[in-house]
Amino acid sequence: MKILAAASDNGACTGYRIREPLNRLKKLGLAQTILIENAHQDFTKELLLSDIFMFGRAASGTIIDQIDKMHSIGKKVVFDLDDNIFEVSPYSQHYNRLGIMPIESLDDDNTHLGMMWEDGKDGLDVKSNRQFQMYFIQVLRNVDAVTCATKPLQELYSRFNRNAVHVPSGIDVGLWKTDKNDSQNKHFRILWTGAANHYSDAKNMMPVFEEIQKKYKNVRLAFVGNDWRMVKNNLDYSRVDVYPWVSYEAYPYLLKTIKADIGIAPIQMTHFDDCRSAAKWWEYSCLNMPTIATNHGPYKREMNNGKTGLLVQTDKEWVSGLSALIEDKALRTDLAAEALKDVKQNHNLDYTCDKWAETFQKTLEEK
Repeated sequence: MKILAAASDNGACTGYRIREPLNRLKKLGLAQTILIENAHQDFTKELLLSDIFMFGRAASGTIIDQIDKMHSIGKKVVFDLDDNIFEVSPYSQHYNRLGIMPIESLDDDNTHLGMMWEDGKDGLDVKSNRQFQMYFIQVLRNVDAVTCATKPLQELYSRFNRNAVHVPSGIDVGLWKTDKNDSQNKHFRILWTGAANHYSDAKNMMPVFEEIQKKYKNVRLAFVGNDWRMVKNNLDYSRVDVYPWVSYEAYPYLLKTIKADIGIAPIQMTHFDDCRSAAKWWEYSCLNMPTIATNHGPYKREMNNGKTGLLVQTDKEWVSGLSALIEDKALRTDLAAEALKDVKQNHNLDYTCDKWAETFQKTLEEK
């Protein structure tokens, strides 16, 4: 079985869903794989020698034509997705390319503050984005299989393709593995990693962070990706450490150097967030940290509350859960140990790649 895949960026999506699985399939001898690192390179020769072409997210009239040409020479095509493309948050940095309507900005009492996104400004082109969505649906219908990171995504995309398959992501435990987190740091660190599309989460978490800072003078917040100053808050920023995004390859090493004590994963009670994977929990667990997360979506599906992490919803529950973890070292240690055991057994890339191999093989056998 020979698989050719487009992996022309170094983002987390491509890393978790294409680059790492295919490299592991190759390493384990389950498939021959080739990764296209340059989106503009001519890969005709590699395609002719392959059985399957795999790519993610992209959609255009040209891509639809390419899929038809691949089918005409007997090649199978697999489309991989790890997000709900139809419900992108207006706070996302990708809304200008994926949003299909203007968005007005409102404050907490629904007072109009102006336009957050206006057609023709800041790169938002509603007509073009609606065309992209139509292309996207056509790609879904034309490919031989759609591999989905979560079951909610499988349910969503199965409306367009009967071969929408749940192929869970897996984490390279060896890459993330670190020694037992028993740091003697003067400060206690709470870690949160999140891009701009977590704006609503940041807004909701500020009262929690403020309460924790009042209760515990030795606690520091570590934000990776954003410092969240754009969100109205009264945080003491002398006790906030901010780390910019780094490349996907460097990301595990950045999180290791932070030496945090607790990882948090707040999300919204929305369908978009229900479609997410629990990657933050896997990463925190491999770093020997306990996780406290919103009791929704991926965390509700995968975490065992009180055993492999803490699941919460209200501000009061967030403060109570964080307080318990800050004050009780034994609780932190036990939750972290059980979480790491669970991730090693159920979310290890060495095991999840079997599902990839099975899916590719079934796709080849489909008439």
